[in-house]
Amino acid sequence: MQVRERNKCKKIWHKTRHPADKNRLNRAQNHMRKFYREHDERRWNNFVTGIEPGDDSLWRLVNHYNKDRFSMPPLITDKQVAYKSTDKAEAIAESLAQQFKNNDLSHHHHHRLY
Repeated sequence: MQVRERNKCKKIWHKTRHPADKNRLNRAQNHMRKFYREHDERRWNNFVTGIEPGDDSLWRLVNHYNKDRFSMPPLITDKQVAYKSTDKAEAIAESLAQQFKNNDLSHHHHHRLY
C-alpha cells in the first residue's frame, strides 16, 4: 500500500510541481523507507534469535562476510596476460608510454588547402 501511495504522490508532483505535493511525496517516501527499515530489522532480529548452537546458519553468515567478494580480472595486452598488480602496473605504464610518445616531425608533408 505504501508503494501505491508513494507512486500516486510522485505522479501528482510530476504533473503539478507544487511544493505541497512535493511535501506529500517526501512524507510518503520517508514513511515507506521507515517501513522497510523496520521490516529488515525485524527480519534480522528473527534470524539472530532463531540461531541454534548446532545450526550452521551463523557459520554461513560469517563465511559470507569473510569471503573476498571482488577480484580484479587479469589485464590482457598484446604481449602478455598480467595477473599480479605489479605486472598490471607495468603493462599500463607501457601502454601509456606507447600512446603518449612524441610525434615524428621529421617528415615535412605540406598540404595545400584550396
